[in-house]
Amino acid sequence: MTGRHHTPSVSWLELLQDLVFVVLALSLFSGLHLAWGSSWVAWYAIAIVYVYGTWVAWVLLNNRFPLQGTASQLFSLAWITGLLIAATGTLWSNATSSDTLAGGMAVSIAALGGQYVWAARTDASARRATWLAAGFSLLAALLLALGALTPITSDVVIAVAPAVALVPLFAVYPRFLPAGAVIRADHLRERFGQLVLIVMGDALLETVLNVERGSALSLPGLLFAVLVLLLVWRAYFLHVLPIGPPTSLRGMQSWVLAHLLIVLGVGFSAAGVAASASPLPDEALAELEQLSHHVPLGVILGVAYVGFAWAVALHGGTTRRAAVTLLAGALVVMTGSLFLEVIDSVAVGAAVFILLVLAAVDVALSPARRPGTDSA
Repeated sequence: MTGRHHTPSVSWLELLQDLVFVVLALSLFSGLHLAWGSSWVAWYAIAIVYVYGTWVAWVLLNNRFPLQGTASQLFSLAWITGLLIAATGTLWSNATSSDTLAGGMAVSIAALGGQYVWAARTDASARRATWLAAGFSLLAALLLALGALTPITSDVVIAVAPAVALVPLFAVYPRFLPAGAVIRADHLRERFGQLVLIVMGDALLETVLNVERGSALSLPGLLFAVLVLLLVWRAYFLHVLPIGPPTSLRGMQSWVLAHLLIVLGVGFSAAGVAASASPLPDEALAELEQLSHHVPLGVILGVAYVGFAWAVALHGGTTRRAAVTLLAGALVVMTGSLFLEVIDSVAVGAAVFILLVLAAVDVALSPARRPGTDSA
C-alpha cells in the first residue's frame, strides 16, 4: 500500500553482521576439526564462544536500540574486521597467532563497546545499563590490546578477556534495563534463525572444499548428508523456532544459551556430514586429523538436539511433549553412536542409525506442531 512506511524486524546492517558468519563458520568450525588433537583446540573453542557471544551482544543491542546510522555502520564494520583478523589468528601454528587472535578480538570488542556508548546517548532510561556494558567491553578490549602489543602472555589474556566482556554483559547488564523494556520476539526469532541456517550451510561448503582437497564425491554419502540436513532443518525451523523466545528476560537469556549448544552441535556436525559426502584420502586425513574421526557424528548431532529440547522446554505447558521428544532423540542418537563406535561398526550402519533416529523424532514431533506453523 502506498503512503505507509514498513519497518522490517531485521535491518540490512544486521544482515551484513550475519553475513560474516558465512566466512567465520567455515573458518572456525572447519578449523577446529582440522586441528583436532592439537594445542590449538582451546584457542578455537574460545574464539567460537567469543564470536557467538559478541554476535549475541549485537543482536540484543539492536533488539533494544535499532540503530542504523553512520556511526552504527562504522562500529559494525570495525567489529567484522576484528573478527576476521581473529579468525586468521587461529588458522596457523606460528609465533604470531596468539597476538593476531588477541589483536582481532580487541578490535571487535572495542567496536561493540563503542556501539554501547553510542546507544547510551539515545535513551536516558537505559543509560546506566549501556554505560556499564560499554565499560566492561572497553576494559576487555584494553586487556586484549595489551596482550597483543606487549610481552604479557597473550594466551592468558585471550582466556580471561572474553569473560570480562561477556559475563557481565549477560549476567549484569539486563538487570539494569528499565522495567518496561520490550523484547522484540520477532526480531530475535529472525536473527537466530538466520544464524542457524548459515551454520547449516557450512556442511555444504565443507563438502565442496573436501572435493577440492582431493576427495572423491560419494553419491550415497551425499544423499545421507542432504537427508541429515533436511531432518535437522525440519526439527529446528518447523518445531523449535516457530515457538520463539520466552517473553521473560531470564527465559530469553536461557534461550540464548540453548542456541549456543545448537550452533556448536550443528556447526561441528558439518565436518562429519561433509566427510560422509566427500571422504578425504588417507594422506589428507593424516594431516588434517578430522573431528569426524575422533567424535561420532551422532554425538555431535545429539548436542544440537539437546539445544533444541532446551529452547522448547523453556516455554513449559504444551511444549513439554516436544521437548521430551527432542531430548529422547538426542540421548538415543548419542548413546547409540558411541556404542557403534565401540564395536567398530561399518559407516553404513551408523549412517542408517542416525537417519532412523532423526526421522523418528521428526514423525513424533509432527502431531505436536503448533497451529498455524508451516506444515511442509
